[in-house]
Amino acid sequence: MTDVKQLLEIMLKNKGALEMDIELLPKSESGSEYINIKSYVPWAEKHKNPPKGEDIIIVLKQSDIIAGYSLLHHNSDGICLGGKIEYPNIKLTTCNGLIDLQNVVGRNPNFVILADKHILINSGQKIWLSEFFDHTNVNYTGSKKNTLQYDLDKTIAKEIVASKGIATADFFTASPDDYKNSQELPLPFPLFLKPTHAANGNGIDTNSLVHDFNQFQTKVMSLNNKYHCPVLVEAYLDGREFTVAIIEKNNVLTAFVLEVAAPMENGIRILSKNVKTNNTEIVSSVTNKILLSEISTIAKNCFRALGARDFGRIDIKMDCLGHCNFIEANLTPGMNKGSSYFPRACEINAKLTYDNVVNLIIQGALERENGKSGNQDPVPKSDPRKDIGRTGR
Repeated sequence: MTDVKQLLEIMLKNKGALEMDIELLPKSESGSEYINIKSYVPWAEKHKNPPKGEDIIIVLKQSDIIAGYSLLHHNSDGICLGGKIEYPNIKLTTCNGLIDLQNVVGRNPNFVILADKHILINSGQKIWLSEFFDHTNVNYTGSKKNTLQYDLDKTIAKEIVASKGIATADFFTASPDDYKNSQELPLPFPLFLKPTHAANGNGIDTNSLVHDFNQFQTKVMSLNNKYHCPVLVEAYLDGREFTVAIIEKNNVLTAFVLEVAAPMENGIRILSKNVKTNNTEIVSSVTNKILLSEISTIAKNCFRALGARDFGRIDIKMDCLGHCNFIEANLTPGMNKGSSYFPRACEINAKLTYDNVVNLIIQGALERENGKSGNQDPVPKSDPRKDIGRTGR
């Protein structure tokens, strides 16, 4: 079996091959030596031992802009970068717990690219990576722990956004046996149900839209049994659906808007787990300039309201009257090349390559490293409608 320490090296585009330290932090105790690099460094499907079940964090020893590492793949001789150059000598460390994390800090990296929110160690303790690196004064990409918690709990995110005057569908939470009949429910049917703590469409299917109390009870029980968390119950919004990639640079937010249309099934469109997994939805740019400006502004306002930084994705949906509503935030968005909404939004709207997107999402960390922006995230003084840049045709 090939050692993972011999399988990876990072190249800085236009800089040649520069040695860097890379930390692989598993999100679960699998005991596997192989790392599933599914966020920021796609692994070749042809690898003889495909890695499974974990995510990566990259610790850089240089504060140069990174690009080109989406081209990495492994062959029998070593690492091939862009199909041309091979580098067999790799320096990696697999981090399984607190001591490994402390060793990362001891190496004094310029910054850390976070591809996940937390890891679990042997004791079952959850270590929030942003919190850990904050406490140890290590610069990292993305939002802080208090903001990432809004990513995990859709209910709190909706409450925060609503408190800032941003529209979101009326909602309540439910657990089995909370309500005895439809008269006790705080909202009328139809209702839309999903787990409060799940992402990526998990728990969402055609049964998520309920029209009577029996359907409501069945779906609440099903979600509670599977996800072991309260169920978010929302007034059903039957309008168009959008997802917005947000990138922050020099404290200015740029929005890249996609309309997402799930296939019609039984007269309705539901962006379910199955639809996302099979990529059967249709995504397109928004060409109406007035609508584009409205969606961009709402998404940016949500991003600021939640205290996010660097990058994130905001989901928005219309009601039957065409009014836009905040749905949820994804502050560690997927970066799978060719399928994840975040890089696709940037590509479709601004013709940005995957490497361009990677460069942009680490700009915040680079600015903090260079002392340009500090740790505060002030609201830009410019009109947010003027910051959409290349978001549409």
